[in-house]
Amino acid sequence: MANCNRDSEIKKVEELYDFDSVHRLGIPTTKIDEYSMSELIGKISSVVNKVKPNIIYLPFKGDVYSDHKYIFNAAYSCTKTFRYPFIKKIYMMEVLSETEFSVSTKEDSFVPNVFVDISNYMDKKIELMNVYESEIGVHPFPRSERNIRALATYRGATSGCDYAESFMLLKEII
Repeated sequence: MANCNRDSEIKKVEELYDFDSVHRLGIPTTKIDEYSMSELIGKISSVVNKVKPNIIYLPFKGDVYSDHKYIFNAAYSCTKTFRYPFIKKIYMMEVLSETEFSVSTKEDSFVPNVFVDISNYMDKKIELMNVYESEIGVHPFPRSERNIRALATYRGATSGCDYAESFMLLKEII
């Protein structure tokens, strides 16, 4: 039942956002650890080679959610310059309820060094996030509309705009 709901949520966001393409790996949520790393790398590499993106956004390597850790490790393996020369930038992204709960050590802390002004898109972001009814809750739940706006406000204040998203740049080829 939950997968059916997730499928309809993804379909609705796909329609609202007007993506060029959407690629599903066919791996159920919370079941990523049941696949070998080579299987994950193969699935992700197939999409990367098909799309040939110049920018890759990955979950933060220290996120508490184990699926994010597995995906980071598998996807980062698909960014080697000699195999994927079209990739010019690699970022790690911040995910409410996952990134801020990571271990607070120097090696495992999310320290953003890239900020994107989303002031003109904040309402659209909230609209899209609200489609994911299975992921959004009421404050003080971390992924509530109030907390999504609060983080964007904080990141905006850090970077001199109303609302921002933050990332960690891992690699940039100029």
